[in-house]
Amino acid sequence: MDRNSKEIWEAIRAAVESGREDDVVELKSDWYNLSNRSGEAEFLKDVCAMANDLQRPGDVRYIVCGVLDADQCPDRTDAADYVKGVQPGPVNKLNERISQSVKTHVEPYINVRYIEVQHPNIDAILGVLEIRGWSKGWDDRPYVIKKGISGLRESQIYVRRSAGVSEPASWREIRLLVEHSQEQRIEHLEQEKKTLEKNLREEFRNAEVRWAEEKVAIERDYRWIITELRKDKARLAEEGERFRELARGLSRRFWQRSEADRSILRTCFERYGMGDWLKAWCQGDVEY
Repeated sequence: MDRNSKEIWEAIRAAVESGREDDVVELKSDWYNLSNRSGEAEFLKDVCAMANDLQRPGDVRYIVCGVLDADQCPDRTDAADYVKGVQPGPVNKLNERISQSVKTHVEPYINVRYIEVQHPNIDAILGVLEIRGWSKGWDDRPYVIKKGISGLRESQIYVRRSAGVSEPASWREIRLLVEHSQEQRIEHLEQEKKTLEKNLREEFRNAEVRWAEEKVAIERDYRWIITELRKDKARLAEEGERFRELARGLSRRFWQRSEADRSILRTCFERYGMGDWLKAWCQGDVEY
């Protein structure tokens, strides 16, 4: 027995051994005859009723075929007396058949699969239908017959009664199913809202951290740029002073050569608004 089969056996064991069904397990003496419409209708009715009994996401229900209940076999001493078993079959093909039937006749879609579980004490195989809770995170109930078949009418809703009987739901039961579904959806949306708010707060905190880090980096780069600009300004000031000194020396030399040179030099300096510079540099050497 593999791990999955062991887990299922532990889930159904008490009901199988006692012969008494509970909220999770329903017992059937035989496997459904899916080759005819009435057998398929019985299968769909029981699956819908079990699915409408689910209470929350992740819930699971089982229909166990090949087991007599306590009314059919009160003496539970020997498992061989109450476990009839089912004939092993092509499980994959059977699951395809089941899935297609559910898709055709029920809405919303019910998550159901067929599993064969070997009884641990006797040579008998139990046919188990595993019906899992809604996968969208909220209540999908009620499950409704969307296409009639052999006595099952369109828009019928089935629920479980005592003794594992599947019957059409009353108006009150339908209302309770719908109300519970709405409550579950509201609860799910509120949880989504809380999760979203938590994620947004976390993203905001991360953004603040990133901004603080970026701000430090920007300020560091800014300080580096300012420092470099100040260095450049100082270098330019030094170079400017050297060039002015050079220009002053050259100008004084040129000024002392001849009147023609002085005229050329005066014209050039005055053209660029630097006449006062020349006068300051050369005054006293030769009359300006």
